[in-house]
Amino acid sequence: MRRSPLALGILAALLVLSSCQALFTTSLGTLVPALVRTTVTIPTDISNADAAALLSTTDDPTVLAGLLTTLNTQASLAGATAATKALAAEAALGASGVAGTVTAPLMTTITDALAGTAPTPATITLIINALRTSAATPGVASGLGQLADATVLTAAGLSATDKVMSALVMAASAPQMATVTDIATLSDPANAATLAAFQASPEVQLAATLLTSAAADMAASGGDASLITQLQSFLPMGF
Repeated sequence: MRRSPLALGILAALLVLSSCQALFTTSLGTLVPALVRTTVTIPTDISNADAAALLSTTDDPTVLAGLLTTLNTQASLAGATAATKALAAEAALGASGVAGTVTAPLMTTITDALAGTAPTPATITLIINALRTSAATPGVASGLGQLADATVLTAAGLSATDKVMSALVMAASAPQMATVTDIATLSDPANAATLAAFQASPEVQLAATLLTSAAADMAASGGDASLITQLQSFLPMGF
């Protein structure tokens, strides 16, 4: 039986989250108390070193949003380096808030799956809505979109977990998701054209690339990447 895009995305997330990797292990540093505010001004000429240091010391959404705006601008300039674009992608992942919004419903899904229970419609709705909210965060899709460049993806050095989360957010940013109220409708034969457009969208193509990369990382580290590989065999997408 053909699996729905959501079910396939959850398979990938389950695989990576169950590998006991830390999910977004950044810790709050000494800069955070001074930077937690309603608005933050990031220097337009912030260096890669300073941007990287800030990313490693805070998960404050306001700081990350300000940093993302600056890095997206820098990444769009002619001659922007892969390192700058990679930092924009990292800032986008943090600014999306996906770790805080998706982790809880995903963990519920994992618990249910381990108990042999299919995820409830309410849990599925939570996951979909959380991903769409993350994807709609200003600048996030643009920042994560930098990962379509293989050089940038390598420079970013994302963990398998981060790649899966980035893939889910990118897939949720596909234009077709804007009008989807029930994810299962994408697999309805009556919506074949919409599904085809969804699969062919740059956002979903990047999601598939990220999941393929995550699977390779898992295999290289001795983990079981079969579920992600199975996902790619079903549909060329990451959601």
